[in-house]
Amino acid sequence: AKPFSTGILKAKVAVFTEINKESTDSGPANEENMQVEAKAQHAAEEAAAARGEAKAAKERAATMEQELSKVQKELEQARAAEATAEEKAAECSAAMEDKVSEIQKELEQARAAEAAAEEMATECSAAME
Repeated sequence: AKPFSTGILKAKVAVFTEINKESTDSGPANEENMQVEAKAQHAAEEAAAARGEAKAAKERAATMEQELSKVQKELEQARAAEATAEEKAAECSAAMEDKVSEIQKELEQARAAEAAAEEMATECSAAME
């Protein structure tokens, strides 16, 4: 049992109250004992309330820690997804650059072929004249 358990504290107060009742008759001393008993009972109730508040605060802290852990996991997942997206975007960009380069080469070859064809046509035309 906890040393400050409400039940133990109440039992001690009850025992001391009973002892005081037996050792004193009545009158001012008895009234004084009643005041002490009331103060002790009030202190026990305040201690119990404080323990309850502490327990509730501890539970709230545990809940907050769980929520923080969950949010941190979500943040890590979001960062990983962002890194993956950036990597895929870089791959896509590189692939597009390769494709553009390939198309530019094909265009240059087509222009060269066109120029050669025009030159040949000019030469043929000149030869026929």
